[in-house]
Amino acid sequence: MVIALIFFAIPASASDIFPKDLAISKTFQPGYGPPIGRMILTQGKVLVVHQEMTPGFPVRKGTRLYKGDTLYTDNRSRARFKLDDGSIMTLSSLTKLTINQSIYNPQKKRRSTFLSLAIGKARFLVTKLFTFRKSAFKVKSGTYVAGVRGSDFIITQTETKTEVTTLEK
Repeated sequence: MVIALIFFAIPASASDIFPKDLAISKTFQPGYGPPIGRMILTQGKVLVVHQEMTPGFPVRKGTRLYKGDTLYTDNRSRARFKLDDGSIMTLSSLTKLTINQSIYNPQKKRRSTFLSLAIGKARFLVTKLFTFRKSAFKVKSGTYVAGVRGSDFIITQTETKTEVTTLEK
């Protein structure tokens, strides 16, 4: 069963996706705090900009991610990352996604994740945590916020429209 909510212009070129005057460091440096996930696939040019850090860093499989990281995919690029709770996100080309918050504490049975999709297309395969007392997973895109507990869905965000497609097994 496929359900689509249409609310929807992918950037015309990669130059529109990367911040103007972004310096790119060849040497990766970790972000602040403990890592909250890792890259499991990159194809093409994929960059991460850590919160409150100026340079961007190329990422590849195994690169650790941190709270506040913003991921950018270039033209004909894609990326997949996995958060510590097991949820997997796949970004298509010309996408910008920020990991605003990711708290995963299996001992206290608590998860709180908040992502922002500024532009582009991403698939979210969110792990359902049946035994957790608090389990919030939210994705903001445009003026839309999707709040889920365990779902498989795709969001496409353009400058004028948000499209959400939910997928069922």
